Amino acid sequence: MSVKRFPLLIFVIVLTIVGVVVSLSVFVPRDVSGAPPSKFSPTNLPPMHPAPGITPRTNAAVAFSTQDVQQYVLTHEFPAGAVVAGHTIKILNINLMTRQQADEQGHELQAYTTTNMVYVVYVEGPFYTTYVKTLVGVPPNVLEGYEVFDAHTGDILEWGLPSL
Repeated sequence: MSVKRFPLLIFVIVLTIVGVVVSLSVFVPRDVSGAPPSKFSPTNLPPMHPAPGITPRTNAAVAFSTQDVQQYVLTHEFPAGAVVAGHTIKILNINLMTRQQADEQGHELQAYTTTNMVYVVYVEGPFYTTYVKTLVGVPPNVLEGYEVFDAHTGDILEWGLPSL
């Protein structure tokens, strides 16, 4: 075979090689040390984006009541998924506390530096884990969960489930 007889084949092979080299240089990480990229270091985390939640009634530091929290939780789907058919959501407790107190209880709210007060709500389902990635063999629902609301803005700062 000569190059004159198969110029299109040679062109396709060269183009494929160039494409593979370019793809590898773009998509393969350069740092193989296992360290995370520097832009995600603990001192330079990406900004947090809370989800809209309860509508505040005032502009006060605590802009809505425990009853507003209760009403919201009872009328909105739990973030992990809906309550299992035949059951209703039950609020186990609602606690108003400082962000620092919530951090001390294990909630990870350090990034919300402008948040002073939060409502921490513990609920009982059972809930489907529709919006949660779970391991194979883990049941598709959980019994309890929690939500954390900014007491000033009403935003959902964090929600969670027991360890799956």
